[in-house]
Amino acid sequence: MLPDIDLRLQAIAKTLRDIVLPAVPASEQQACEQVGLIIGHLGMLEAQWKMALKFELGAYDSLCELGRKLLPVIAETGLRGELDSALAAASPLDRTDYDRVSAAVKQLGRLLDRVISGDYTTAAMDPRLIDAVLDYGQHETWRNRVWFAASRIDPDAADLPGIESLFRPTYD
Repeated sequence: MLPDIDLRLQAIAKTLRDIVLPAVPASEQQACEQVGLIIGHLGMLEAQWKMALKFELGAYDSLCELGRKLLPVIAETGLRGELDSALAAASPLDRTDYDRVSAAVKQLGRLLDRVISGDYTTAAMDPRLIDAVLDYGQHETWRNRVWFAASRIDPDAADLPGIESLFRPTYD
């Protein structure tokens, strides 16, 4: 029987903790800190890997929602056409392929960055753009805080729900 991913992550962390870290001289403070960071990241990966596709899909869906809100605000026809095409590509996206979803998140994110950071030197930003970006930011900040709570860098991590809460259906 082959070890599953959880067992492999645990074995790597145990090796680092029980064999590698004790072999690193205490005077090598940076090396000790880096081994500790790697062990911490392995623990986070163990908690996250099974839900990584769902998390990326949530990020993609949020970007698509932001894109739909920004479409009517875009004055530049070429950019509006690019965003319209990118949003049309959301339907046929293979939502079971992590690499494709992750690439789509990055591509749409770069496009929306261009939309948001348009030339506002002669005109004020449209209030709809500001509101849409702030709403998106508030939602995604919360998602990311929950996703990375295990890093223990969030001062209020103890008050955050578990990662599973990100994927529970919500009913109004």
